[in-house]
Amino acid sequence: MTWLARAGCTVPEICAVTGHSLQSATQVLKHYLATHAEMADNAIKKALVWIEGQ
Repeated sequence: MTWLARAGCTVPEICAVTGHSLQSATQVLKHYLATHAEMADNAIKKALVWIEGQ
């Protein structure tokens, strides 16, 4: 699931592949994606681009 999320898949797309409900998929992703430092780095980069565009 985390690989799919990191590849840019939406939660409904992930559910279609894995058979998880939206609720369980969201809980799993909330737990495991928090351990990926590159996700935090990407979020900060996006925030900086947005701030610089203001």
